[in-house]
Amino acid sequence: NCCTIDWYSAWPTQALESVAAHFFEDLDLEGEGVEGIRDAVVAVCVNMHSTVQDIGGRFLAEMRFHTYVTPTSYLELITTFKTLLNKKRTEISALKHRYDSGLQQLYRTEEEVEAMTRTLEQLKPNLLKTAKDTEELIATIESESTEAEKTRAVVAVEEAACNKKAAASKVIRDECEVQLSEAMPALMAAEKAVSDISKKELTEIRSMAAPSDKIKRVIEAVCVCLEENPKRVLDANGKATFDYWEVAKKKVMADTEQFRGRLIAYDKENIKESTIEKIMPYIRDKNFRPEQVKALSSALVGLCQWVIALEKFYRVNKVVKPKKEMLAVAEKEFNAAMADLNKKKAELQAVDDRLATLQEQLRQSMDKKLRLEEEFAATEKKLLRATKLMAGLGGEKSRYTETSAHLGEVYGRILGDVLVSSGVIAYLGGFTMAYRTELIDGWVKLCRAKHIPGSTPYDMAGFLGDPVRIQEWKIFGLPSDNFSVDNAITSTMARRWPLLVDPQGQANNWIKNMERANKLVVVRPTESDYHRSLIQCVRYGVPVLLENVGEDLDPMLDPLLLKQVFKESGMLSITIGDSTVEYSESFRFYMTTKLPRPHYKPEVAVKVTLVNFAITPTGLLDQLLQKVVQFEERELEERKMKFVQQGAVNKARLKAIEDEILRLLSSGTNLLEDEEVINTLDNSKKVADEIAAKQTEIEASQKICDKTRTKFIPVAMRASQLFFCITDLANIDPMYQYSLQWFIDLFNKCLRDSEPDHENRDQRIININEYVTYMVYKMLCRSLFEKDKLLLSFVLAAKILELDPHELRFMLTGGVDCPALPDRPAWVPVLTWMLLSRLPQLEKLKDFQKSFIKSNKRWKDIYNSPTPHDETFPDEWKDCTPLHRLILMRVLRPDKLVPAITNFVVKELAKKYIEPPIFDLQAIFLDCTDPWVPLIFILSPGADPNAELLKLADVCGMTKRMERLSLGQGMAARAQQKVLDGKSQGLWVLLQNCHLYSDWMPSLEKLVEDYSREDSRGSIHKDFRLWLTSMPSEQFPVSILQNGVKMIIEAPKGLRANLL
Repeated sequence: NCCTIDWYSAWPTQALESVAAHFFEDLDLEGEGVEGIRDAVVAVCVNMHSTVQDIGGRFLAEMRFHTYVTPTSYLELITTFKTLLNKKRTEISALKHRYDSGLQQLYRTEEEVEAMTRTLEQLKPNLLKTAKDTEELIATIESESTEAEKTRAVVAVEEAACNKKAAASKVIRDECEVQLSEAMPALMAAEKAVSDISKKELTEIRSMAAPSDKIKRVIEAVCVCLEENPKRVLDANGKATFDYWEVAKKKVMADTEQFRGRLIAYDKENIKESTIEKIMPYIRDKNFRPEQVKALSSALVGLCQWVIALEKFYRVNKVVKPKKEMLAVAEKEFNAAMADLNKKKAELQAVDDRLATLQEQLRQSMDKKLRLEEEFAATEKKLLRATKLMAGLGGEKSRYTETSAHLGEVYGRILGDVLVSSGVIAYLGGFTMAYRTELIDGWVKLCRAKHIPGSTPYDMAGFLGDPVRIQEWKIFGLPSDNFSVDNAITSTMARRWPLLVDPQGQANNWIKNMERANKLVVVRPTESDYHRSLIQCVRYGVPVLLENVGEDLDPMLDPLLLKQVFKESGMLSITIGDSTVEYSESFRFYMTTKLPRPHYKPEVAVKVTLVNFAITPTGLLDQLLQKVVQFEERELEERKMKFVQQGAVNKARLKAIEDEILRLLSSGTNLLEDEEVINTLDNSKKVADEIAAKQTEIEASQKICDKTRTKFIPVAMRASQLFFCITDLANIDPMYQYSLQWFIDLFNKCLRDSEPDHENRDQRIININEYVTYMVYKMLCRSLFEKDKLLLSFVLAAKILELDPHELRFMLTGGVDCPALPDRPAWVPVLTWMLLSRLPQLEKLKDFQKSFIKSNKRWKDIYNSPTPHDETFPDEWKDCTPLHRLILMRVLRPDKLVPAITNFVVKELAKKYIEPPIFDLQAIFLDCTDPWVPLIFILSPGADPNAELLKLADVCGMTKRMERLSLGQGMAARAQQKVLDGKSQGLWVLLQNCHLYSDWMPSLEKLVEDYSREDSRGSIHKDFRLWLTSMPSEQFPVSILQNGVKMIIEAPKGLRANLL
């Protein structure tokens, strides 16, 4: 059945307050410094929900546009508020911190510049003094080094002489040692043998009463060597002899230790020659040998060896002793020379020590000088960097200070601005500008009343938008008016995917241009495989535009619309249809519909962010101005566009450079220590200054261009007024649909065909306005029913004259009921008097009753006149405005309002605007040269277009190449095949009674869209034409109506029409 359960019951105020309070529990709102701020925010949220509900009813009644306010919308408001508040707090705090850090860095650099200047002033004297001391020290060292070298030369000479003497002494010593080496071993052996003689052995020898001759001779030889005097005795023959035995026994050997000591200490160097002569007989004696006496006593061996060795030493020493004396002399001289040399060396060492001390002092002085020079150079470099930094960025201090202060103010107002922004995103996407403004103004006033800080007036683009990004959007085709910018911000910032109501294709064009670099994929619901394309895009993060959606969305899209993303195997995934695919976070999804007033049920509305992208007068004015200037002053407009594009690039580069400068300034590092960073900052600032200078030139040039462009604003204004007259026609009949592109093409044609005037620009503007106005009237008349043509003329006049909307509404509706005024004249009907009583609702007609009573008779004559609309009004009302005249006619004689409106149109426009042009099918056909544009006959009772079409086919030679088919159930395949055949073979295809086959209309729309695409138009035969007939029907495809040529053939009415 056609029933739908209403699951969306309105929540009571208490429930709304409770839900908001619950969700705001974890939100930091007390920091705003306003008592009861949390309750105030909750109250505003509740008010937003209720006011949107109230305005939504009026919006539906006045604009016939359905908007639904559901509990889900309220939850979306709360979620958006929390998310956006945290985001903006973080964003503004971070941005302010960067500016503050940059300012601190600049102020710190200023302080460092002063400190470094003082340091340099202090370092310079120290450096000069150190340099002077170092130079003096170097001079001293050089002087003393010279003296040291002289002393060193003398020492070297003396040392050489000493070395020579030492060498000579060494030769003598070596000779002595060689010769002594012959006797010394035996002597040393003898001395050792003597030292080895024991006391016992000596005692034994001394105690001998009758020693043998060998013993005596040994002892005698020893005593001789000791120069002991022998005892003179007589032998048996009486001959005198010398006896050494008694002397040895009693004296020499009396003390054995002393005896041994005398032998060992014997002065062998000074042996007398007489002593040697005395012992020679003993030496020559063959029995005086150690081996001869060995058997007698071991002590005698040592004594014998001692005597023999002593004689041998004497002989050797006799030769060596002179040499020893020479050696002693040489050594004495050497020692004397060495003493003198050592003295000189000591002096030299003292000089060297002095030089070493001076060298150390010089090294320390040089180190100090180098350190001071390095410190001076480093300070100079830092000062140069600081100067460079301050020269480049010093001028930014005031701007940074102002920006930081501004950001602080923005942060202080963030709560109210975020609250209003959240309401706009959650609720107001579907409303037009007037309704949005009314709601926003009410919310802002309520925020002020609740002491919630916020901006007045509220500016969504200023708060949420990025100027550079907005400029890029405009280059991509976004209309420049604030309404469109707010729509773009809502579309890109909303949590839910946007569904854009885009009857003129503005949003569609903007999205395609904006996402072209990201390889946007465009699909339509009528495509059989769009699901496959969508899945691939979700997987790889490619943006998707689903265009031309209807009032019902494919249920397969629900998981995507609700963002039912989950994690599977550590990866984000989503289920679309029967497929579970990986979900890329870079994926973006857009939906657009060409339906001007789509009715999306609540279950659809809660899944998307509905945004009304209908074009606004300001946005259209800018586009049309561009067209007219491009035609009239092409070079100027091209220069203007170039300026706009270059300006956008410059602003983007300036922002990027400033972000980089702020990043470096707030990095926390000491910038003056890093020359590369300073150079980067300096270069960035230079580039920024160059770009800023260019931008200033561009803006100055833009002003010149804009000054010239403003002269053509009246043309763009008139065309904009005409277009909105056209869009209003859809309120009368669903078949009165016209696209913006159709109107722009017509406007361009009017620019080409209107009467030129190169001498007088003002006259040229008048010519264009008159021509485009009549051409719009003329082109529309052929697609309007006869009953609506006068209405069209009146609407054109009302728009062009910019009549007061309240007075115009009164003229159309008769005003609002109110109590009737007293003193009603008897001839005035009650109903008429009631209408007269409403006139005070209009400020300029509030005194009409007095005039009416005063000139009662004259008004009665007018009331009774068969042509009251031609009568002259009495008193001051004879010069009333045309609209006031219509209002009075509406009140007094509503039956004559139509002729009064006719007079109004003739007076304000021209008589030709009440004489619609005669229908001429051949002229219409010749105007439509594109074979992909369908031609639509809108049927009316009593008129059949077949006769006219056959006549045209005969003229064009297409009678035998025309296929006709009356649509109805089961005719889909045949109809589609005929269109495809006609497209390829160049036939005329007439599909009749489309209103009877509404189920097939979406397929017809897809068929027409497929071959109308630019990439498909080349395959269409130039003679192909698609003719359609239909009664007025809401199911007839809007896109075909907007892009096709509409015609109405009615039965002739009136003498003139029948004669023609």
